[in-house]
Amino acid sequence: GPYYFSHYNFKCASVWRDEFMQAAHVKNFKVEPDSYSYHGMALLFHDPALKEGDLSKYPTHRYFPDMGIAAFRTNWDDPNALAVFFKCSPYGGHLLNEYRDATTPPRYVNVAHDHPDAGEFLVAWKGQRFAQDFGNDKRKTDQHSTIKVNGKDQAGAGMGYTQPIPDMGKRARIEQYFGAKGYGVIRGEAGRNYDDLTRFARTLLYIDDAYVLIADVIQAKQAATIDWY
Repeated sequence: GPYYFSHYNFKCASVWRDEFMQAAHVKNFKVEPDSYSYHGMALLFHDPALKEGDLSKYPTHRYFPDMGIAAFRTNWDDPNALAVFFKCSPYGGHLLNEYRDATTPPRYVNVAHDHPDAGEFLVAWKGQRFAQDFGNDKRKTDQHSTIKVNGKDQAGAGMGYTQPIPDMGKRARIEQYFGAKGYGVIRGEAGRNYDDLTRFARTLLYIDDAYVLIADVIQAKQAATIDWY
């Protein structure tokens, strides 16, 4: 399930009069009620006067540039549908880093719950997750579907709660994105997250609502050991 703060999405749907959000969470509530474990909040946040939208009309691809996230899926109706997620961004996203770097010395920003996961992808199909996030409070790269280099995590990993690091906003970015119904491509660059690399470009292709291809271009400063997770 999508964790236990999900009640607030009903509040957002109500404030924004978002019938699609209402439909998605009513449907999800029926499937994963324990993801809405603060049950009293449903009385406060769910608006029964807001009708449920037709999810078959909702877009099946979306890109969120601040956090370097893209999602593609076959549809919103079939629990066996193919769904794909990709992320490649600096801790906190780009806007927070612009705010941080606007002063000298940089402002302190809170990125405590962010993870060393640049280049991560998730794949769900036929009710199973074939690539997924095992992130925990240790904030380690091998808990995510990305890479380690010479046994080392991405910069900033392993601190418990993540803290800001030097040049944080320049360490990961999206280089290319395209999305259309049934098709998509996104390429992220995260080489500066590794001391021993000059480039780590990962491309995800979503093809014909049926195929997912991951292609990596990795350039190291010298011979290196790469571990894929």
